[in-house]
Amino acid sequence: SPVSSFSVNRKALIGGKTNLLVDFGFNGGYKRVKVGAVGENLFGSGYLGGGEAFWREAKDGRYRMRGVGGSAIFGSRLTEHTHGFIKYSYESVTVDKVGNRSPEEFKNHSGRTGVSALSFHWERNTFDDELYPIDGSYYHASLGAASKYLGGHYNFIKAIGEGRWYFTTPFPKITVALRGKGGWMGEYGE
Repeated sequence: SPVSSFSVNRKALIGGKTNLLVDFGFNGGYKRVKVGAVGENLFGSGYLGGGEAFWREAKDGRYRMRGVGGSAIFGSRLTEHTHGFIKYSYESVTVDKVGNRSPEEFKNHSGRTGVSALSFHWERNTFDDELYPIDGSYYHASLGAASKYLGGHYNFIKAIGEGRWYFTTPFPKITVALRGKGGWMGEYGE
């Protein structure tokens, strides 16, 4: 697809102490849209908080999965460049158009279910510019759990780590950018 992803983040549109996120992507059978806002120094307290709403759809010839949901975020600045926050999210997921060639997991989970999760996040951002960085780094780590006790239909644990690095070069208008992301997910209980 010519447009695979577009993202505006971190004080880019509103300025000041409010961060606006607009993110969407279209890649073959996968589509996603996410919008949200996070305010820093809420009520002069030094804490941050906000929320986001999202929609996604994934399909191929074997199934179609659609999800819609939202999340609430609450946290604090830990240092000048570092934040820690807690995020609660709920997503209503519908799996339909399940064909004979579909994996058994999709056949077993067809219909509408919910995923309710609580996660802990740490991020560090030293970019020199939020929209067009040419130097600096960004790190994000999260550990979360989805649970039936939180009102969802699944029990699993998920850990994700990401790093992005921007390096200036001796050549004008040329910046080297690197990105790495990885994760692990496992079920527990029923």
